[in-house]
Amino acid sequence: MIKIRMNKLPSLPSTIDAVVSDAISKAVNDVAAVADGDTPVDTGHLKNDKEITADGLSGSVHWLSDYALHVHEGTRYQPSRPFAANAVEKVAPSLEQSLHEIEGRL
Repeated sequence: MIKIRMNKLPSLPSTIDAVVSDAISKAVNDVAAVADGDTPVDTGHLKNDKEITADGLSGSVHWLSDYALHVHEGTRYQPSRPFAANAVEKVAPSLEQSLHEIEGRL
């Protein structure tokens, strides 16, 4: 005979959401920090003109300068300098590791 003394399953979804939300928030802020180091700087406007959002299970870093895409992707006059994509590639393994650790605790 099995006797259940405590049932934590009803609280599990909110616990998972909170832990994953923290991991995503950290990853988004890490992407912004890593990108800051790789962002080309002439005036500093591109580096400083960004919006960072981490809301629940999603997050983003958005560079607001109208020329951010031209710097990142390049033009026919200048080569690409993919500071954002490089930052995501550097941070992705740590986010993946965090999510695997969360999975291991379930």
